[in-house]
Order: sequence, then C-alpha cells, then structure tokens
Amino acid sequence: MLKSFISWAFLLCSSLSLLAIETSCTFDPEPKTYLKIEPTQPKQHLIVHSYTLKNISSEIISDLFLSVNMDREEQKQIGMQQLEKEENFWRWWQKYQLKIAENEAYSSSLGCSINLPFRKVPASKRDLQEFYFNNHWHLIDQKHQLGYLALDNHTLVGYEEVADDPFLVLRTKASDLESKFDFSRSSMNFAHLDIFPKEFDGFEPNDVKPGMQWTNKSSTLYPRETLTFYDNGLVEQTVILAERALPSSILYLTSAYPIVQLINHTSEEIILENQKKIIASQSTYDFEVPVWTVEIRAHDPTGTLTLVGQNCEKHLWTLGSNVVDIGAKKDVGATLLTVHYDLELKKSPDVCIVNPSAHFDHTSPYFELSSLSNLTEKIWWQISTDINFDYLIPNFQRIEDFKNRVTIDKLTDTFFNSQTNYYFRVKTLQDSYWSEWSTPFKFTVDKPKPVAHPVFKKIGEKEYEISWEPSEFSDTQYHIFASNALDFTPSLYTQKQYNWMDHDQQLFDEVDNWLISAPHCSIKIGSDYAFYRIIAEREGQYSTPSPLIRVYDYELAIPRTVLQIPRDSLQEEARRIEFPPPYVHLLVPFHPPISKSANAPSLYPNYYVQPSHIEPSIWLQLQPFFLPENHPIKPKLDRLFSKRVTQNKESLQKAGFMQPTPMRFSKTIVTRNKNIPGFIFKFFGDDQIEINDSERCYARVAGAISIQEALNRHHINHLFVVPTKWIYPLPEAPYPLKQNNLQRKNFIVIENEIDIFSGKENNKMWKSPIINCHTLSWIYILLQELGLNDSPYNFNMPIAKDNRIAFVDTEHHHKWPVPLKKLWQFLSPPMRDFWNQLCEEKNL
Repeated sequence: MLKSFISWAFLLCSSLSLLAIETSCTFDPEPKTYLKIEPTQPKQHLIVHSYTLKNISSEIISDLFLSVNMDREEQKQIGMQQLEKEENFWRWWQKYQLKIAENEAYSSSLGCSINLPFRKVPASKRDLQEFYFNNHWHLIDQKHQLGYLALDNHTLVGYEEVADDPFLVLRTKASDLESKFDFSRSSMNFAHLDIFPKEFDGFEPNDVKPGMQWTNKSSTLYPRETLTFYDNGLVEQTVILAERALPSSILYLTSAYPIVQLINHTSEEIILENQKKIIASQSTYDFEVPVWTVEIRAHDPTGTLTLVGQNCEKHLWTLGSNVVDIGAKKDVGATLLTVHYDLELKKSPDVCIVNPSAHFDHTSPYFELSSLSNLTEKIWWQISTDINFDYLIPNFQRIEDFKNRVTIDKLTDTFFNSQTNYYFRVKTLQDSYWSEWSTPFKFTVDKPKPVAHPVFKKIGEKEYEISWEPSEFSDTQYHIFASNALDFTPSLYTQKQYNWMDHDQQLFDEVDNWLISAPHCSIKIGSDYAFYRIIAEREGQYSTPSPLIRVYDYELAIPRTVLQIPRDSLQEEARRIEFPPPYVHLLVPFHPPISKSANAPSLYPNYYVQPSHIEPSIWLQLQPFFLPENHPIKPKLDRLFSKRVTQNKESLQKAGFMQPTPMRFSKTIVTRNKNIPGFIFKFFGDDQIEINDSERCYARVAGAISIQEALNRHHINHLFVVPTKWIYPLPEAPYPLKQNNLQRKNFIVIENEIDIFSGKENNKMWKSPIINCHTLSWIYILLQELGLNDSPYNFNMPIAKDNRIAFVDTEHHHKWPVPLKKLWQFLSPPMRDFWNQLCEEKNL
C-alpha cells in the first residue's frame, strides 16, 4: 500500500531567503495529498522555485505523473475545446507549449499527446517542424520559441511561405529578452532554412482532425530516486543504477517528459545504444531530438545518472491548500514531497504610464514612463492584442535598463495593424526582485494600408510595370525598394546586407536599396533588379511592406543571391550564395562580395536540365515555352514535384490538387492547387496510359500564343482574353513505380487563372448585351482564322468578370472545318438570327 509519513518542516536559509516545506501522506483511494502553504504576513505572494518527489520506500513506484491543483481530464477537455475554436494556432501553442519527441506531438501541461500532423522542415544544422492545423502548415521553432506571422500580422505561416518571402523571418526578433532587435541574429536564423531542398514532403496529411489521447508516458521511481521540477520548465530525474541493475547490461529508462539531456555521474563511460554515442564519466549529452526512452549499456552499473526532461506545465501552487496528484496507479510505496519557495510582498511597479495620448496616427507607438523610485534598475515591457497577455509576438517584449520613454523600432512597427486594440504593460526590477505587472495601457495605431496585391506585367522589350490599388487618401506616398537579393530588407529598416557570418563574426555591405518615391500607383522598371517591395507612407506613418514582388521573363538573366548555410557545410557558417540563372547559355559570371572565402560555393543548378529519357528533339521543341526560371511559382513547383505526385489520383490529392479526376472527353486533368492560388494546371497522370503528353501540352501552349497574336494584330484585347500558358518539365527523379499500368508523364501546362463566370451564370451572360453583333463578328473571324474547332461552345469561351470573352481551351487550333453552328444554342434569340445570317453569308 502506498503510504506516507507526515513531517512538516519550514527551513529558512538566510543567504538565499528560501523556504521549504516537506510532506508525505497516505494515499487511500486516490494517490493525492494536500499541502498547505501559509503566508507569514499580509499581501504576500508565492514563488515556487522547485519541488521534488522522492521514493522513500523499498518499493518501485511506477506510472508516475505529477500535477498540482489541476484535474488533467478537465484540462484536457478545456484544451481540446479551445483548440477546436482557435483560429490563431500560435496563441494555443504558446499556452500549452507543444513539444515533439520521437515523432509525437505532446503537451505535458495537459498530460496527453496531440493528434496533430507535423512534418520535418528542410533546414541545415537545425531540427525544425511545422504543424498542420485548419488546413494549413504552421512553422514553429520550439527551441527558440519562435513563430512567424504573415504580413497580415495574424496568420502563422509555414515553411513554404517563409522560403518564398524571407522577410517574414528577418523581421522577427530572434535574440533574447534583454537584447534589442539584432538583424544579424534574424539573418542567421533564416540562413538555417534550406529554401532549395533536394527533396520536400509536400503531401497533405490524411487525418487532419485534431484530437487528444491520454499519453502512455510516465515516470518510474526506484528506491531513493527523485523527480525534481524547476521553475525554468525542466525536470530532473535521478537514476540510481545499483537499484536498477539487471543480469543484462542493457538498461531501458523511460520518462513522462521528453528527455533532452543525460548527465553521467558514474565513474565509467556509458553507451547510448540508439544514438551510438559514448558518454564519458562526469559528462553530459544533449539529444538532438527529445526522446521518451533511452537505452543504456553500462559495464559496471553503479553510481547515478540524471535525466533532464522538458516540462511545460505551469506551476499552479497557491497560498493556502494545494492538491498534489501523483497519478500512480499501483497502491505501493511511500514518497516524500519537498517544495522550495519564497514568500514575497506583492510590489507594484515603480513606474507609471503617463502617455498624453492612446492613439498614434503620426508616429510609431511610444510610452512615457514616470519613475516613482530612484532605485529602479530595469523594466520589462510587453505588448499584446490580448488583455491577459497569453499571446505575445517575439518583437513585442523586452527587458532593458530603466528609461523614461519606451520606443518601438521601425521593423517592430511592421507588426502593428490599424483598427486593432493593443495593450502595453510594464514591470520593474529593484533589489533583484521584479514587481507585479502594471495595469494594461490600451492604445491604437493608425497607419496606411499596405500594398496588398501588386501586379507585375511586361509592357515592352525588357520593359515592365508594377502597379497596385491606390490608397483612399490622395496624399499617400509610395516608397519602392529593389534588390537582387531574395532576402533583402528595405533600407528603411536596415542598410546591412550580410554576406558571411558565423557565431562570432559577420561580413556585410552597407546597401541603400531605395529606388524611388512616387505619389502614383505604378512604376515602370527595367531589367536591373529581380525583387521589389513597396511601402506606403502618410503623415509620417509607414505601412507594413508589400509582399515580395518577383519580376520574371525569359530575358531577365539577373544574378540573384540569398544567405544560406550550405547543406554540406561542416561548420555553422552562412554565406551569400548565387541563384543559378535561367539557362546555361545566358550564364553571367558572378562573384559574391565575400572576402572570407575565395571559392564561395553556388547552390546546385536549379535551371531546367534535360532528362536522359526525353528525346532531344522533343526537348528543343518545348523549351521556348518553359515556365521562366525566375517565375514566382517556380520554387513552389520544384518543392511540390520533388515527390512523384503525378502517380495517381491519391498522390495528386495529397499534393493539394483539388480536382484530380480526368475530364470526360479530353481525359485531361484540369485542376487548381490549393497551395498555389491563381493558376490552373492541365496535365495527365502516370496511370493514364497511351497518352502523348508532350504533344498535347505543346498544342495547348501554341494555341494560346496563336490566339494572343491574333488579338494583338486585330487590336481587340479589350474584347477578348486568353490566359498565358507555360510548360513545366517534371524532374527526372523521383521515378514512378515500375508497374505495367503506369506510363511516365514528363510535362504539365500551367496557366494564369482568369476570373470567369461558370455554369448557369455563364449561360446567362452569353444571352446578355455583352454578346452583340460586334463581338459575334469578331468571334466568327477568330474561330475561322485560327481553326479553333473545339471553341464554339460557351463553356470553352466563358465570359470573364471584366466582361471580356475568354478562350480557355486552346488545345485544338488550326483544324478545319470549325463547327460554327454549335454556338447557336448558347445565344439569345436575336443573336441566333444574326449568327445564322453570318454563317449563311459565308456559305457555312
């Protein structure tokens, strides 16, 4: 029977001012004890530094899971309900502190594992994961407690978003609480991400409904062993090898908390079997990925080990009565619980927030502080959209020396949104003790709306234009920044561009990438730069920057760079590395400004390489129509098709394709991909045999080019539109499975999506005044001139939302006769008569 012997002792240590209370009690029907901690004077509050559970019996106590003042079943239900309602996954993650251990997501504060899909993120010299929630991946750096927000400052983004827009990482503070924003730290943080992975698992998980299960993880205490919980979130378990010695020299140690470290206190070396590591006497081993179980081989199993685990359970000790649940299932043994704590007087902060205004419309937020004491050493301030401060952006808190005004730097200012309530609070440090938090100060910010959807288009030979929607305020200025570095940050925030760095040194250039400021909503650009951003300004307030704008064209062979830690690097050393240009014959020599190494490596070639199984004549025929290597979606496609997603319908669905079933007559798969909006994909699966995909892809792209040429020649682009179409060659590897019912496909067609009416709405539009004698006459000319024999159907020529007629099916062209009378059924009665008359005049 699990017994306990009550022995109370208050111990006062003058040097540390640390109190301790010890108790053990009888576990009658349930393994619980009640511990009362009394204040010694009014207005005190409790600070628990650690608490230790020791097995003081000769029995083995198993299935231990210690919790204080918490019903685990109730907390699990609350946590699950909050997860189902939560839109901001990072908010939930911060509260329950998810961990990853041995391919399992786990919350020790809830005492359960979480059925939440996650995957490994491509990274160099760092272990990163992202979680799948609400049909979206969320990248969270657990070690550094970092998540990355989209430019809406609300949505937590995944790996692919930060790979395509490094600014999301670069603007996020990666330094400690007592440091100001350090751009070198955030640059190094980004450099760890492998943005050009050789292989990427882009498949969507099958089971996407989150759930919780009781964890089967628990701790076991042998006689004299202890389990100690610290206020820094770590748990230490002492393991006495002599108590656990077995005839076999293999010892299996398990923990209820993910094990991150093992300390060998014995006089001999031990071997970690799974990790294949030898741990010398009196040394420490840090696990790269937390584990639940360690397998140890010891020649002479004597002495002690310490297992250090992660515990994100909040200390819920309170003054007065406390309920401690050990969670042991078997009613044997006896334990001693010791709690080390301090009693401090509740102390108000030594400063007052004396801002004259709570609304900032001409400047970044600032906070005036009035000191109530000359002894204030430091302040700790926080900003949150949550009045309870359960949710914090890394940039929105800092510990610094006392000052009368707290200001916000321009990069941190990008996290503020207009028409949003924010709360500022502060606490003070005096005589090594922190005060309570101040009453939250509510404030709002008024800033220009960001340029959300800039449009890039070609207007001439090596001439391009970027345009955007104008602000509602005519006095808004637009600042345009440009660079050939994918990871560039507008020089409004910093002029440092790092070219080489490790833990101790950095080499950088001072770069001013401001290009021009203009009051209008478009800018003509040439072929000097590959990347642009736009920042709006009004009355001294700057907007959040626009998304990264990528310029692309076949002629734009601009050398581009990015800071990366090469995957084959032996050192944690980041270097600015060149992107490969689009085609070998356009290769421009490029030498990064790096003095550290004369032989700076380039990334492996990322331009199109002819696979060995494709005939040279076919490759040469299609090459002029390949998607430009610098197109914005090219990196997404490279990641997506690093797996053989065209193998079958199931693999297409996992890859995010929304309609993977072939069309009834053409057998073509016509689909969108939910992760690449704004584009339509047309291709064939490997399980569709006896189909010449190169021939049919060529026909679609050539047809679109022929139609566009005719629209330009007749000057009727105001009446008709045809989507731009490209061919994307699938990589040679990975290969499809070797099966008789599979035929390898090599190409897909990608076209920009036109916003069109469909179904009944399209039928109605075809009977509207848009279809008149003038438009029908031009339809007749185009169908006949180009031999568009599959186009006289309203579903192949739908009406676009801008009232133009769209040619969306361009595969069949220069084929006569054209069945013009097929169009008659879709017209209004007057237009039917006109169409008949038109066809009769031409003897059709």
